[in-house]
Amino acid sequence: MAEEILRRRIDVRWGCETHLGHLDKELLDLLYEAGLRSVNVGIEVADPKTLSGTGREQFVPDTQFELVRYCDRLGIRVTAFYLFGLPNSTAEDMRATARYARKLNTHVASFNVLTPYPGTKFYESVKDHIFEKDFTRFTSYTPVMHHKHVSPAALEKLKEEAFVRFYFRPAYIAKFLQRMLLWR
Repeated sequence: MAEEILRRRIDVRWGCETHLGHLDKELLDLLYEAGLRSVNVGIEVADPKTLSGTGREQFVPDTQFELVRYCDRLGIRVTAFYLFGLPNSTAEDMRATARYARKLNTHVASFNVLTPYPGTKFYESVKDHIFEKDFTRFTSYTPVMHHKHVSPAALEKLKEEAFVRFYFRPAYIAKFLQRMLLWR
């Protein structure tokens, strides 16, 4: 797609969602030249062991840092998605993920609660632990099932703390204000 955008000399700015494992510096150079200015990636957790048994894979942390920094140098905004409430995760695992998000320091961080959507294998595997009956609340913003290590209230609090600690850091606020001034 990027090669075709360049071949046709289409002047467009665009964004995408992908797994960091699909990117490297050479591809990012090409995508940037073709107009890529934002990318959304699922980092999910700080410790890859937390993902065991979920069918999800995580990219090597050192490579995550390298690619996020490279995107920043190119001018590609990175939004990282983090997942709280995985079956094997503890409160400390979730705090570690929040610390990792601050260290990775992407432009945007989205902290979400693992949500079993009806009709999925995951839903079937945890349906006995689901306490929420109103499917409109299955949004990934609030817990809808019991977790074996953390209460729903504690899980929500951990997610909120992650958000506050990410966005209300002096360095983040300064960087945000700088971007706003340059945008004018």
